[in-house]
Amino acid sequence: MKLYFILFIFILIIFIKYFKKKYKKYLKIYQINGLDGIRFYFLNKNIKNTGINNFIDLKKNILGQKFQKSQKIKYYMAHMLVPKS
Repeated sequence: MKLYFILFIFILIIFIKYFKKKYKKYLKIYQINGLDGIRFYFLNKNIKNTGINNFIDLKKNILGQKFQKSQKIKYYMAHMLVPKS
């Protein structure tokens, strides 16, 4: 019985320390950014490494590359010297 009680107290101390640390972190975010900051922090932390977000980032990067290539073509076409006849 005594061993279970000591084990329970040990787990309870770890549990309290963990939630105290999380509480301080979220309180700091709340003081700076309010509830929206907490929401975005939680979403970014927990959804950032999912497949959907990686898919969106991949599509965004591909679109950026296509846009950059089209801008280069437009720039060179606009500044191309055409020989006068």
